[in-house]
Amino acid sequence: MPEQLKVKDVELLVDIMADLAFESNDSHAVVFKDWLQRANIPRNWIQDFGLWPANTRFAARKLITSYYNRGINKCDPAFNTLGSILQVLLSDEVGLDKASIIAAVMVRYKLIQDDQLLNELIVNYQVPLLLKESSSPKNYGPEIDWQEPTEELQLQSWFNSEPEFFDVGFLMRGIQQAVSVCRIETLAGRALGTGFLIDSSLLLTNYHVLQGESSSPESINANAQKILLRFGYFTAETGNATDGQTFRLDQTQPVVQYSPTEKLDYALLRVEDTIKKSSEIKKADCDFESSPSQGMGLTILQHPEGESMKLAVSKDGITSILQQSGLVQYATKTAGGSSGSPCFNEDWKVVALHHAERSKSFGSIREGILLSSIYQEIKSHLGKK
Repeated sequence: MPEQLKVKDVELLVDIMADLAFESNDSHAVVFKDWLQRANIPRNWIQDFGLWPANTRFAARKLITSYYNRGINKCDPAFNTLGSILQVLLSDEVGLDKASIIAAVMVRYKLIQDDQLLNELIVNYQVPLLLKESSSPKNYGPEIDWQEPTEELQLQSWFNSEPEFFDVGFLMRGIQQAVSVCRIETLAGRALGTGFLIDSSLLLTNYHVLQGESSSPESINANAQKILLRFGYFTAETGNATDGQTFRLDQTQPVVQYSPTEKLDYALLRVEDTIKKSSEIKKADCDFESSPSQGMGLTILQHPEGESMKLAVSKDGITSILQQSGLVQYATKTAGGSSGSPCFNEDWKVVALHHAERSKSFGSIREGILLSSIYQEIKSHLGKK
């Protein structure tokens, strides 16, 4: 029996189906039956549905739950039965907003069994996958002066049970923010870290991502001139990654401002002007004024170890807010590191810049730079043409 559909996710699909039926010249019963006939599902399953409720939303809700509970489509085992119907809606070019929700539902509930088709969906609609817990977490970035708690048993108390998975509304907000995130790599393709757009052509990442062997201002600028930014780098676990869109930094003044690793560990970079012409890439939603609080959760969009986009969710893992030094420390069971990744609060606003991780026997501890602290140094550069 498939996992139970969350009510919020059902209602998202109901809204889409009701809108499509309203836009049609035919009744909702005719529209819905057409979808079923085109979905290549067993004929007797269509007949078993019975009479269509007179209310469009009731009918859509019955269609969604009935065919989801059928499980695998016997006529096309590559799909859950509901997945076959939703695939028909995608082929009708329902618009990007509706299509993104449909794609998120199909990924969230594993409505596609075929790895290649799943990968195409993830790539086409840029759906970040959940970062899996690693059995061998690694160390990334500078050392962490961990504040509290100090005992492993006490620290593990922060690891309250996570939800089985987030709802599609949460995932959709992640999709909307993922378009601001890029993999930072050398011109030869070697991954260096992650960055995110905070203005039309300004990117934020860690200073230590560009540092290399020398930390002089001259070397930072020289290194910045030799990197590539890759946006839209997505893939399923078993598929091939999309190439995404690549951009260079401005070759005249690639580094707008920075703070060294031992201070706020950030680099504000200017991207070449061509990025402004891409409608698919947008700046992240940022909260420059306020800071997260202890016990809150953080969500991190990242390219761990240079991999395609992944989503790390920590429900309530913030252990310390160190305003004086501009740091936030947090614990998470998910391993993997990606210096320069944006840390989002529960409203999907960037509140920190991830910069370090240290492995422990039970998982990993992490540290980020508060965005509100960085903002005080870079705000004069934001909003400029």
